Amino acid sequence: MRYNKAREFIRRGRYDAARVELERLLQGEDCSLSERAEAHRLVASVCYKLKDLYAAKSHAEEALRLAKATRSKHLAAEAHFVLGIALTELGDPPEAMLHLQTFLERQADSASGERLEPKALFAIAQNLYRSQQYADAVSQYQQAATLFEKRGPQNLQAWCWRNIFDCCLFLHRPHAALPYLNQLSDYTLTNPGDLYIRNALLVDKAHYCRVTGNLPVSMDFCRQLFEPGRPGVTDTHRTEAAWIAGLNALDLGDPQHAKMFADLALESAIKAKWPLAINRATKLRVAITENIASAEERRSLTAEADSNTNLALEDRYADQPKLGERLRKLRHARRLTQVQLARLADISPSYLSRLETGDQATPPAHTLQALLRVLGHGDPP
Repeated sequence: MRYNKAREFIRRGRYDAARVELERLLQGEDCSLSERAEAHRLVASVCYKLKDLYAAKSHAEEALRLAKATRSKHLAAEAHFVLGIALTELGDPPEAMLHLQTFLERQADSASGERLEPKALFAIAQNLYRSQQYADAVSQYQQAATLFEKRGPQNLQAWCWRNIFDCCLFLHRPHAALPYLNQLSDYTLTNPGDLYIRNALLVDKAHYCRVTGNLPVSMDFCRQLFEPGRPGVTDTHRTEAAWIAGLNALDLGDPQHAKMFADLALESAIKAKWPLAINRATKLRVAITENIASAEERRSLTAEADSNTNLALEDRYADQPKLGERLRKLRHARRLTQVQLARLADISPSYLSRLETGDQATPPAHTLQALLRVLGHGDPP
């Protein structure tokens, strides 16, 4: 068979080598249309594995065109599948679901139909999830999980549990999410070598703690994924953990650290070639920038208000007895020492002493108001 060498590379996970071999064969002129259709389908699958999604889409479209020209039903069905999963990752839910539904309708035409069916259901669920149709996504994930349990691989069943868990959280149903988190914990105990799911479980625990309001513990789970040398951590894990940590930091009133985490989320998402995560991290960065700008505006308005109040106080005292004398008389009337009044007004005794002797200029508005509250006067003396 012409493609045996390429298929052997694929079987061994050497996708770069398989791609080179298949593209070399496509450059030849002795391929029939059906052989070219099969080569394009294989290249599309390999490019998808390599995260070269636009190349996967292009080759799948050519495979579909050639399959239709040669009336090859099985190649057409499998081209629809590859095109559907590539478009899923590229963030085009309507087109992706059209191809995936077409595959499911025609899976009997494909020798790989039974093996690919749960993956197609999983991809449909992914599109529903990304379209925020969480309840419908849960139904599709559950169907896919049932088939993965029967046909394998088991790790994809765990992926279904992860995504059902996320859907439940987005539906504000943490109580419904918790059983799936427990299933993932059980899976990691029986499959300790699956480092991807093991680290994904930390992400999910961080997400769960965030949704249920335990932000400090959520941050602790995120930090575990940032530990240098932690085995099995991928850019996908980092971008998810950094996104959650960024949201936590923003809610905890720490926009500077939130920005650091958002930058890490975006950097990791780009490395992972994950369009959805890139968009999510970008939106977080925008929210943080707006938060910082709003805080700076509030500080500016507060400073301006304090300045205006101080000016008004200075004007008010211009034709009145000396402020220090009035404060000292009020303090004596309340039978307070300088140390006692200073402690109650949260200022230093030496500062109060300078105010009373006139060695200190008119104090800031908030300091004067604090003194007046302690002395029992709502307005300046």
